[in-house]
Amino acid sequence: MQFLKPNNISGEIMNLLDEAKEKVVIVSPYCKFDKWYKLVAKIRKLKERNVIVEFYIRHGEKEAYDQVTELGITPIPVENLHAKLYFNESKAIVTSMNLLLSSEINSIDIGYLTQNTTEYNEITDFYSTYLKKQDRPLANETSFD
Repeated sequence: MQFLKPNNISGEIMNLLDEAKEKVVIVSPYCKFDKWYKLVAKIRKLKERNVIVEFYIRHGEKEAYDQVTELGITPIPVENLHAKLYFNESKAIVTSMNLLLSSEINSIDIGYLTQNTTEYNEITDFYSTYLKKQDRPLANETSFD
């Protein structure tokens, strides 16, 4: 895997979105990106290009739910989600960075970008085992009490 320094993580996420041809999976428990205009534009562009977007958030996070819904995407809530990963059909990023504009500006995060099929498959296997099985609405998923 290729180590990503804090200032390179969001750029690599943007590249991953630009390079997607069929599908993007975004796993970010916490989201606040409405003023992160470049990211919002790239996610909207995915929809214009008919790229499937799966967006996983932490169950019970109203702000994340609202942010993703504003993009016209139905978020997939996952109980106890803390992982952050982003992938398309050819590469994946595992990072400590949530999709928060404040993280982009203020946080010191770490990340890794896959460099081969074996690494990529490890990430997609994690997704299939721990997240994809969650790809169904939770009872009272829009309840934020």
